[in-house]
Amino acid sequence: MIRCVQNINRIIERSLIRVKTFIAYKIRLNATIELNLTIVIIAGLFLFPSSVRAIDPGIVNLTSTRTFDINHNFTSQANYSIDLTVNANEDCYNVYNDGSKWGWDAGSPDVTAGYYSPHYQESGSGLRFTNVDISQGAIIMSAYLTFTARLDTESSGTRTRIIGDKEPDAAAFGTLADYQSRRGTDVGGADNTKRTTSEVSWDNIEPWLPGNQYNSPDISSVIQEIVDQPGWTSGNHLALFWDDHEGRSDTVWYAARDGYSYRGSVKDVDSSIDSPVLHIVYLPSSNTTTLPAATTSVLPVSTTKTTGISTTPSSATTSQTTTISEQESGLTFPWWAWLIVGVVICLLILIWWRRDSTKY
Repeated sequence: MIRCVQNINRIIERSLIRVKTFIAYKIRLNATIELNLTIVIIAGLFLFPSSVRAIDPGIVNLTSTRTFDINHNFTSQANYSIDLTVNANEDCYNVYNDGSKWGWDAGSPDVTAGYYSPHYQESGSGLRFTNVDISQGAIIMSAYLTFTARLDTESSGTRTRIIGDKEPDAAAFGTLADYQSRRGTDVGGADNTKRTTSEVSWDNIEPWLPGNQYNSPDISSVIQEIVDQPGWTSGNHLALFWDDHEGRSDTVWYAARDGYSYRGSVKDVDSSIDSPVLHIVYLPSSNTTTLPAATTSVLPVSTTKTTGISTTPSSATTSQTTTISEQESGLTFPWWAWLIVGVVICLLILIWWRRDSTKY
């Protein structure tokens, strides 16, 4: 009888040892799983936001812009850019005052604006750009002119304006009277109905050295007014005026700036590469069916070449300012919000596993 009881005690002790071993193993297993789950969840929380959180707005700005319509709907579109060059003699037209009357020069090797001399004052130029592939209703993000200096003009006090020819399909400049009627009263025209109300001042222009390129201030408001006209369609031609027909420059020799015209570029460098260039960055209108390749930037980062050429538009005050876009910034959840969520999830998992392990 005693031996039987001893055997039973041994069986009970072995069973208890096995139960304790199983419980200890279960607890260790739970701890390992909990640790692994915690590592996975925390790693996921740090990796997941980086894939869906907002890309740096400074980068998004270069490729996407959010635009709103009157009903506050929005669409994300890529920016597009075009570079237009004056490509014919008749598309560069110089007008000046010789001290007593207005004169013109349609075959000049240069385009000039400002006070050049007593016999060539209040000078300015008409520039025509053909086959502009921008549809009506497009949003002009930025625009500027680039000139290649032909002569050394270093006198200070040059003050000019850039104005648009408000015609939906600008014709080539034919005569002085045609130029005057389109530019307006500042140059002897009857009225200002054919010029844009938007204008940009380009004052106190830095000295120009031959062969260097110089950019105008942003003229997007002028271009916007032209492409918003009812008769404007993609492929039309536009014309701009860069001048001092108001006589605002200092009356000293060479208080003007002199760049290559189409004729001067072809004659002096045997190509049109130095002819005036109009650079436009825009968002296509909703009814555009065929688009060029999208650009990856709105404007180049402000830099200076070794030749001293500025690659961004100069600063200026425009007569019209319109807010037309909102940069896309992506999701706005901060990193610490994701971390708090992760900690809460980990605590819930730990509580569940601990409670489950107590069953043993």
